[in-house]
Amino acid sequence: MLFNSRAKKQKDFYEHAKNCLESIELLRSQRNLVGAHYNEWAMSLTTEEAKEFAQSVIDLRKSVYCDACNQFIMKIPQIEGVWACKRECMKYKEK
Repeated sequence: MLFNSRAKKQKDFYEHAKNCLESIELLRSQRNLVGAHYNEWAMSLTTEEAKEFAQSVIDLRKSVYCDACNQFIMKIPQIEGVWACKRECMKYKEK
């Protein structure tokens, strides 16, 4: 997962979002089932697995989207090794 490998390099962000990122990674097969077009075999996904996956995605969004700026965090080219929202309300340093 390309995002996961890049997120791990941003130590501050990864510490903040580690639990939801690890949960999403552990539930990768469920993620693939959920994201698939209708497949009969995808019906094997349990309600608990679906809820856990959904909650992990919601938690990840809370770590990358700033409600104050209405913007996702992004790499700030002017500041080495920092991901932040527009007004730096959410800011993660590489460490």
